[in-house]
Amino acid sequence: MERSMDGVLEVLCGGALLLMTGAPLWAQVCGDPDGSGTLTVTDGVQVLRGAAGLSSGCSEQICDVDSSGHVDVTDGVAVLRVAANLGATITCNTEVSGFVDSVETSDGTRGTLEVGAAPIPGPSAPSTIGTPTGNGNATAGGSNTVNVPFNAEALAAAIAADSNAVLVFAVADPQGNLFDGFYELPLSALSGQITLNVSFPQNLGTQSFLLCPATLVNGVLSQYGILRQSPIVGAAGPVQMSLSFQPAPEID
Repeated sequence: MERSMDGVLEVLCGGALLLMTGAPLWAQVCGDPDGSGTLTVTDGVQVLRGAAGLSSGCSEQICDVDSSGHVDVTDGVAVLRVAANLGATITCNTEVSGFVDSVETSDGTRGTLEVGAAPIPGPSAPSTIGTPTGNGNATAGGSNTVNVPFNAEALAAAIAADSNAVLVFAVADPQGNLFDGFYELPLSALSGQITLNVSFPQNLGTQSFLLCPATLVNGVLSQYGILRQSPIVGAAGPVQMSLSFQPAPEID
């Protein structure tokens, strides 16, 4: 699942990951075939039309929100539930979904999964993210708490002026190559730290990876912070057997 980025200069400095290249690339929200940026009833209807083979703005990458391999009625219902704030799991089949199942803030705000290429900071990207902290071991089907410090003083005015300010949460391989797909979470708190709950999929492999948060304010993406994750491989335990012995019947 590794994706190389030709022509990209990777620099690890002060705990931050800086990928030197051109302007950020943008993606589309999982389950958002009309491209509005949020999941609405219109999107749910579009997914249902796609499931029925009718004309729609759907592609499998955007509308297969349960990663089943095809678009069906279940996908449309899931999008409609999210649009109605009833709750549903939305996970399109991206590279990042093989490492991170979901990301949410400590108050329960769930990150929005974007599909396509993760954004890449430019050469003069600001360094607003500190070194994230948390458990460095990832367990399949489990979750870790990740604390992301950021320069609240430097961002206060910019965040106040940008209602669309977000925290970008991407995943990279150990060499710094970003995987396709990333999460966005609202960046409104100015406490200087965001606490995230990061959940890992049941099919998490054995490859180490990097959790990479960055700020995106007024269209400017910061350098990524990094927190290394090493999957825990479960060791096979001893085989236990339970035997029951019955006395042999007496023979006259």
